[in-house]
Amino acid sequence: MGSQEKYLIEINNIDTELRRINDHAKKLRAQKTTTMNGLYQYMISNNLDQVTDGKRVISLKKCEPKKKNKSKPKKQKRFDAIQMFRDVGIPNPEQFYEEYECIQKIPKEINDTSSPKSTRNKCKKEKIDPFLGF
Repeated sequence: MGSQEKYLIEINNIDTELRRINDHAKKLRAQKTTTMNGLYQYMISNNLDQVTDGKRVISLKKCEPKKKNKSKPKKQKRFDAIQMFRDVGIPNPEQFYEEYECIQKIPKEINDTSSPKSTRNKCKKEKIDPFLGF
Protein backbone atom coordinates (compact mmCIF):
# COMPACT_ATOMS: atom_id res chain seq x y z
CA MET A 1 0.00 0.00 0.00
CA GLY A 2 1.43 3.34 -1.07
CA SER A 3 1.52 6.49 0.98
CA GLN A 4 -1.27 7.96 -1.17
CA GLU A 5 -3.68 5.28 0.03
CA LYS A 6 -2.60 5.84 3.64
CA TYR A 7 -3.38 9.54 3.35
CA LEU A 8 -6.78 8.82 1.81
CA ILE A 9 -7.63 6.30 4.54
CA GLU A 10 -6.58 8.79 7.23
CA ILE A 11 -8.66 11.56 5.65
CA ASN A 12 -11.71 9.27 5.44
CA ASN A 13 -11.26 8.23 9.08
CA ILE A 14 -11.05 11.87 10.18
CA ASP A 15 -14.17 12.77 8.17
CA THR A 16 -16.06 9.87 9.75
CA GLU A 17 -15.00 10.91 13.25
CA LEU A 18 -15.94 14.57 12.61
CA ARG A 19 -19.38 13.50 11.37
CA ARG A 20 -19.87 11.39 14.51
CA ILE A 21 -18.81 14.25 16.79
CA ASN A 22 -21.07 16.73 14.95
CA ASP A 23 -24.06 14.38 15.26
CA HIS A 24 -23.43 14.05 18.99
CA ALA A 25 -23.02 17.83 19.42
CA LYS A 26 -26.29 18.41 17.55
CA LYS A 27 -28.12 16.10 19.95
CA LEU A 28 -26.55 17.86 22.94
CA ARG A 29 -27.57 21.30 21.64
CA ALA A 30 -31.16 20.10 21.16
CA GLN A 31 -31.16 18.63 24.69
CA LYS A 32 -29.80 21.90 26.10
CA THR A 33 -32.51 23.89 24.32
CA THR A 34 -35.22 21.62 25.74
CA THR A 35 -33.76 21.88 29.23
CA MET A 36 -33.41 25.66 29.03
CA ASN A 37 -37.05 25.93 27.93
CA GLY A 38 -38.08 23.83 30.94
CA LEU A 39 -36.01 26.03 33.26
CA TYR A 40 -37.56 29.12 31.69
CA GLN A 41 -41.08 27.79 32.37
CA TYR A 42 -40.09 26.96 35.96
CA MET A 43 -38.63 30.43 36.52
CA ILE A 44 -41.74 32.11 35.10
CA SER A 45 -44.12 30.01 37.20
CA ASN A 46 -42.12 30.65 40.41
CA ASN A 47 -41.47 34.33 39.63
CA LEU A 48 -37.65 33.98 39.68
CA ASP A 49 -35.26 36.35 37.92
CA GLN A 50 -32.23 34.09 38.21
CA VAL A 51 -31.14 30.71 39.52
CA THR A 52 -27.71 29.62 40.70
CA ASP A 53 -25.95 26.38 41.53
CA GLY A 54 -23.08 28.00 43.41
CA LYS A 55 -20.79 28.23 40.39
CA ARG A 56 -23.00 29.59 37.69
CA VAL A 57 -25.88 32.06 37.56
CA ILE A 58 -28.55 31.67 34.88
CA SER A 59 -30.84 34.64 34.38
CA LEU A 60 -34.34 34.60 33.02
CA LYS A 61 -33.19 36.46 29.92
CA LYS A 62 -30.48 33.90 29.15
CA CYS A 63 -32.84 30.91 29.11
CA GLU A 64 -35.64 32.74 27.32
CA PRO A 65 -36.51 30.92 24.07
CA LYS A 66 -34.94 32.66 21.11
CA LYS A 67 -37.15 33.77 18.27
CA LYS A 68 -35.72 33.62 14.78
CA ASN A 69 -36.39 36.53 12.48
CA LYS A 70 -37.78 35.53 9.13
CA SER A 71 -36.03 36.99 6.14
CA LYS A 72 -37.74 38.30 3.05
CA PRO A 73 -37.90 36.13 -0.05
CA LYS A 74 -35.29 36.97 -2.66
CA LYS A 75 -37.87 38.37 -5.10
CA GLN A 76 -39.22 40.71 -2.41
CA LYS A 77 -35.69 41.89 -1.50
CA ARG A 78 -34.99 42.57 -5.16
CA PHE A 79 -38.26 44.47 -5.64
CA ASP A 80 -37.71 46.58 -2.51
CA ALA A 81 -34.11 47.40 -3.44
CA ILE A 82 -35.02 48.43 -6.98
CA GLN A 83 -37.86 50.57 -5.62
CA MET A 84 -35.46 52.28 -3.21
CA PHE A 85 -32.95 52.89 -6.04
CA ARG A 86 -35.75 54.50 -8.05
CA ASP A 87 -36.77 56.66 -5.08
CA VAL A 88 -33.25 58.04 -4.61
CA GLY A 89 -32.93 58.76 -8.33
CA ILE A 90 -30.50 56.12 -9.57
CA PRO A 91 -30.85 55.76 -13.34
CA ASN A 92 -31.61 52.23 -14.58
CA PRO A 93 -32.16 50.64 -11.14
CA GLU A 94 -32.50 47.07 -12.48
CA GLN A 95 -29.01 47.12 -13.99
CA PHE A 96 -27.66 48.82 -10.86
CA TYR A 97 -29.13 46.02 -8.72
CA GLU A 98 -27.50 43.35 -10.93
CA GLU A 99 -24.14 45.10 -10.54
CA TYR A 100 -24.75 45.43 -6.80
CA GLU A 101 -25.35 41.66 -6.54
CA CYS A 102 -22.17 40.98 -8.51
CA ILE A 103 -19.92 42.98 -6.21
CA GLN A 104 -21.18 41.03 -3.20
CA LYS A 105 -19.98 37.71 -4.63
CA ILE A 106 -16.45 36.38 -4.61
CA PRO A 107 -15.35 35.87 -8.20
CA LYS A 108 -14.72 32.23 -9.09
CA GLU A 109 -11.53 31.14 -10.72
CA ILE A 110 -11.90 29.70 -14.19
CA ASN A 111 -10.64 26.25 -13.13
CA ASP A 112 -12.54 26.18 -9.82
CA THR A 113 -14.89 23.18 -9.91
CA SER A 114 -15.35 22.84 -6.14
CA SER A 115 -18.94 24.08 -6.24
CA PRO A 116 -21.51 21.94 -8.06
CA LYS A 117 -23.93 24.86 -8.22
CA SER A 118 -25.15 26.45 -11.41
CA THR A 119 -22.46 27.73 -13.74
CA ARG A 120 -24.71 30.53 -14.91
CA ASN A 121 -23.00 33.79 -14.11
CA LYS A 122 -24.96 37.04 -14.35
CA CYS A 123 -21.83 39.09 -13.72
CA LYS A 124 -20.20 39.80 -17.04
CA LYS A 125 -16.77 41.06 -16.20
CA GLU A 126 -14.19 41.73 -18.83
CA LYS A 127 -11.16 39.52 -18.68
CA ILE A 128 -7.98 41.41 -17.91
CA ASP A 129 -4.66 40.25 -19.27
CA PRO A 130 -2.38 39.93 -16.23
CA PHE A 131 0.67 40.93 -18.27
CA LEU A 132 -0.78 43.93 -20.07
CA GLY A 133 -3.07 45.06 -17.26
CA PHE A 134 -6.07 45.77 -19.49
